[in-house]
Amino acid sequence: MKIHLSFVLILILLCGCKNNNDNYEILIKCNDCNNLNISLWQLVDTTLYPIGLTKIEHNKAIFKGDVVHPTLMFIYTQDCSDYFPIFVENSEIDIEFNYLRPSKSVVRGSQSHKIFNDFLQSYSAYEDKSMAIEKMIKNAKDNFDTLMVLSLENDKNKLEIEKTEFQKQYIKNNVTSSVSAYILSNNLMYNISLDDLQYMLNLFPKEFENNIYIKNAQNYLNYLKNNAKYES
Repeated sequence: MKIHLSFVLILILLCGCKNNNDNYEILIKCNDCNNLNISLWQLVDTTLYPIGLTKIEHNKAIFKGDVVHPTLMFIYTQDCSDYFPIFVENSEIDIEFNYLRPSKSVVRGSQSHKIFNDFLQSYSAYEDKSMAIEKMIKNAKDNFDTLMVLSLENDKNKLEIEKTEFQKQYIKNNVTSSVSAYILSNNLMYNISLDDLQYMLNLFPKEFENNIYIKNAQNYLNYLKNNAKYES
């Protein structure tokens, strides 16, 4: 996701508009990166919209605004291809900002972001194990080691079941959070079965039915169901 200079004027105008109903404040602390332009973007469905631009001065910068529910946003800096995703909620959020690797920044104050980060760390561990098994399967096949291939394929299947159970438990534990709805709606969850996806959707309370993330997941579920009909 690349920042386009054509948006700079829009960003400056947005920053000049004072909102007396601001319910979040993002304080960015960064040593040795003064005079660095930093921008805040909001993800709506699959499109990024600019909502703020400022400059880090005296080792800090502040973004203020209003959100109805936890919302995924992104922080970019000038001339840096990396970016920092953060779930913003009605709270004061402190970020120890890593300007060389924004994605390695540290957040305090957002419970929603903690839920999101905890999921990604656990999910990444499963993905790393899966990739390691895939490499071992390839080596076993190259060496015509049939017994080892069968054993590793069994380990791979067990890992996929374990990962799916983790995903189910995660949704069940955080079912009242918009963060769970977001994670369910994106492709991290789309390697699960139709039945498992339906199970997770059914966990959400009724008031979530108009949530954009839940709608996205439901649309994908409908797509799976339609494909299943054609294949049968």
